[in-house]
Amino acid sequence: EFPCDLFEYTFGVPAWRDVNPVDNFCETKINVTDAYGTIGADEWFLVQKADWIISANDIGGRLAGDSRVLANCSSLSGKSGIIWDRVGCSSNGLQVGTPSAPVLLVYDGTANWHSTLFGLLFVREQDPGPLTGSKEGGTVDFGVNGNVAIYGSLVIQGQMKANGTAALIYNRQVMTNLRNN
Repeated sequence: EFPCDLFEYTFGVPAWRDVNPVDNFCETKINVTDAYGTIGADEWFLVQKADWIISANDIGGRLAGDSRVLANCSSLSGKSGIIWDRVGCSSNGLQVGTPSAPVLLVYDGTANWHSTLFGLLFVREQDPGPLTGSKEGGTVDFGVNGNVAIYGSLVIQGQMKANGTAALIYNRQVMTNLRNN
C-alpha cells in the first residue's frame, strides 16, 4: 500500500508503524502517553490541533469543559479551520466551509456525504484502541450521491462509491486558502 501511513502522508505526523518494511503495510498503531493516559498519536495530534471537535465523549478526560466541542453536526455550518468529526455526522444539505474560509474536516468512520464542502475531507478509520472499540486493520467506505460537491481534495482510508450528480472538484484556490489559513 502507498502510502503506508496515510495520516502521516497528509498531516506529517506518524500514526502507524510498519514492523515489516518489505510488505509496506503499517500494522502497528503508534500511541502517545500523556497526563490522561494512552491515546493514538493521530488522536493526540487532533486533540491538540483541531479548532472544532464533534464528539460523543470527552476522549478520556481530554475535552472536559473544552469550548471547541460542538453540540451536534448542524454546528458545522459557518465553521472554518480543522474540524474533527468523531461521531460520523449525517451532513444532509449543509455547506461546510467556504471558498475563502475552507475547512480541513477529519471524519472518523464510514460516511455517506450529502453536503457541499470547501476544503480537504480526510475520511479515516476510527481509532482501533480502547476509546472506540473498533477493530485494527479495518477500512472505511465513503459514499457520495445526489447533488453533492466537494471543492478541494478528498483523502479516504478505504473505498469510495459515487452515484448521481456527485462532483469531486479539485480547486487550487480553495486548497491555497486552506494552507494559508
